[in-house]
Amino acid sequence: MEKNNLKGAPLENPHLKPLNVNEFNDMIKEGAQIVDVRNPTSFCGGHIPGSLNIWSGGFAAFAGYFLDYDNPIIIVDEDGSNDLVRRSLIRLGYDNKYGYLQGGFPNWYINGMERESLEAWTVDQLKSQLDGGDFTLLDVRKHADREKFYIKGSRHCWLGDIPKNLENMPDNVVVYCDSGYKSTIAASLLKMNGYDVKTVLGGIIAWIRKGYPIIQG
Repeated sequence: MEKNNLKGAPLENPHLKPLNVNEFNDMIKEGAQIVDVRNPTSFCGGHIPGSLNIWSGGFAAFAGYFLDYDNPIIIVDEDGSNDLVRRSLIRLGYDNKYGYLQGGFPNWYINGMERESLEAWTVDQLKSQLDGGDFTLLDVRKHADREKFYIKGSRHCWLGDIPKNLENMPDNVVVYCDSGYKSTIAASLLKMNGYDVKTVLGGIIAWIRKGYPIIQG
């Protein structure tokens, strides 16, 4: 999986199939993997239940840690197809790529389909809740970044290691990373698996810019 992330795999270059809302919903019922490739702010505001959020710019780097090679993959974007994601799926060797939601996420909610949201905290909210809050703060940055500095009281699990550590995750968790993109991948995965979870938009970059304290590694 990680090898494919780094080197890719030679496959032909088919287009993803456009799916109307009913076809897309049928694929969900059949166990397809839903990947929402919008930015975290859009995903948090509303998404299809059971979606994994990997923003399109980070798809090539992270998809291989979370998507299997058996179940069909269907993509949700703001407008419809996403050629960058399609090419990334090909490079990563996913021959189970299937299609995308025609018209994007707006087509989902305009047809009255069920949606969910993911709670997103600002760093101010995190700071106000950090002392005495009933949650676990989870840092999903790389090990090398964690060793430099981190937010006091946080627990660490690198993003790519979360799938194999799901059973060890606390139920009520607030996730942060550098800026909020990777934390929202983690939060979406935990939410899919029934956890009470929030993501911190702005991450530790915003935390530091607000002048809040960090622990030096």
